[in-house]
Amino acid sequence: MPDAYTNMPELPDLELDKRQVDAHAVGRTVRAVTVRDKRVLEQPASTLERGVKGRRFAHSERHGKNLFIHLDDGHALLMHFGMTGYLKFAKSDETLQKSEAVVFELDDDRRLSYCSRRMLGRIELVETVQDYLDAHRIGPDALSLDARGFRERLGQRGGLKAALMDQSKLAGLGNVYSDETLFQAGLHPRTPLNALKEDDFVRLFRCMREVLETAIEHEGKRPELPADWLTPHRHEDERCPRCGSPWSVAQVGGRTTFWCPKDQPER
Repeated sequence: MPDAYTNMPELPDLELDKRQVDAHAVGRTVRAVTVRDKRVLEQPASTLERGVKGRRFAHSERHGKNLFIHLDDGHALLMHFGMTGYLKFAKSDETLQKSEAVVFELDDDRRLSYCSRRMLGRIELVETVQDYLDAHRIGPDALSLDARGFRERLGQRGGLKAALMDQSKLAGLGNVYSDETLFQAGLHPRTPLNALKEDDFVRLFRCMREVLETAIEHEGKRPELPADWLTPHRHEDERCPRCGSPWSVAQVGGRTTFWCPKDQPER
């Protein structure tokens, strides 16, 4: 379950969900499927129920902010968590919570629940992962790219933060970790892509990987990230942990954005 500290689950949160699925659900057979709130569905409840009941969870795959659980018949169960979604594992006889929107009863007397407080996520049975990615124009996973591929995907048009968050360019970064990546790289979020030099791209790529990998190591617990990072201090009344400057806070690309005006000067 993502911490209540901020915002939509991003790549590190989904990687942790994947590891939970691998540990507790992969290899199990689904005895029953119960749809408790249809708002998270992308198809009729009967389609999901018929397609998953009796099938075995074969393996899982994370791509950006999307989690896929592959079934033993070749189909895959897509889970996207929106702003407040998360997975829950529990014993089958434990009391259900209101947020448990879709419940998969497993053959070990446990259940896997897709939970969403605001019902803004989505769950769907898909033919193949690639078909889904192509249909939704989702770019390569952010951690699958090398430095050259990263630069090519960002392109030369538009602003830097908007490009980092564009899931058709690269998948996985959201509001929090794009801000952290830019803070670590010392780059202003509104920097035009065509103003970046070669060493800027190299530094930005390195920082993106370090941010995502460190967040995974900290199990997505954002307040527990390194004390000299932006994220643990992501509040308007706090200051940059490195220079003590008040944060600049504004809408960039339609999202509330934090940056240090001293360490990330505008170009």
